Amino acid sequence: MPLLPAYEALIQTLGCNKSSDLPTKETIQNFRQAWRQFGKEEMAGKPAKIKFTDYKKQAYFKNPCEFRLYTPAPTYKNNMPLLLYFPGGGFIANDLGTNHVPCSHIAAQSGFQVITVHYKTAPEHPFPQGLRESYAMVDWLFEHAEKMELDPKKISIGGDSSGGNFAALGTHYAVNEKKYQVHRQILISPATDLSRHLQQFKTEYEDYDLLLSDALVERAYDLYVPETQERQSPKISPYYIETQKLGNLPPTLILCGEYDRLRSDTEAYAEKLKKAGVMVTKKIYSGQTHAFLTIRQALNAKGDIGENPVDKIAAYLKESKDTLF
Repeated sequence: MPLLPAYEALIQTLGCNKSSDLPTKETIQNFRQAWRQFGKEEMAGKPAKIKFTDYKKQAYFKNPCEFRLYTPAPTYKNNMPLLLYFPGGGFIANDLGTNHVPCSHIAAQSGFQVITVHYKTAPEHPFPQGLRESYAMVDWLFEHAEKMELDPKKISIGGDSSGGNFAALGTHYAVNEKKYQVHRQILISPATDLSRHLQQFKTEYEDYDLLLSDALVERAYDLYVPETQERQSPKISPYYIETQKLGNLPPTLILCGEYDRLRSDTEAYAEKLKKAGVMVTKKIYSGQTHAFLTIRQALNAKGDIGENPVDKIAAYLKESKDTLF
């Protein structure tokens, strides 16, 4: 279907795609301030009425980095399921508030606790610093699951965009390197190829995504991984992990917008997981671009945007709670 009219109006309002707005080391704070607007109620909508607590680094069982914990009304005693979620931000922005609305609703609807992670970002902290923090959070969570009254067999890992990159790499790390049992993997428009060689949907679909321009993607990747020759490393781009190493990964939900700038990344990784034998559930959201998870209110003023991806994620998790795997 065509790009939703709401996107065109939003692009005009935001003034997207101005080359002068591309972040540099000197202007990164201005970019982050503008990016945080995506978490405001006029952009994201109202959060769910659910308990959440912010924890500073080392404040909760010596947690390795700052995080927010969403706690729904308990349906299980001393064995709560949990989703460890890495928010997006192009590797150059990260904030506990920007994904507050979708993560609060995922927790409220699914019955899963949700942790969102505030990890380090470029250019101050280029690869691999933020990724190392994500791995540290994975280790910390599995090592402290029982103390946190979690079910260690019902810990899932997810993320969107650059956070989807961390989630995909973090799931691979957890399963294949640390031998943890990850329950489910949830990836929303994940950045799986930072070398940008995957171009299957570029001309017909991705070039209509003016919320996330090619120029902005290139600039963000330059700040995160300055050495372009490194970007095809499987330590940076999940798509280049050997297929046989993906077969042990958990059932995976993958979501993406039809015109999403990262659709080629998303579709290619979904196919690679399928070839490896992973149970993959994929949905492409018609007429939508990048950030379709977070800016629901801005896009849905007339109530015509269709299914909310939060509902899909929550249902996927809820249906998995009583399964044996």
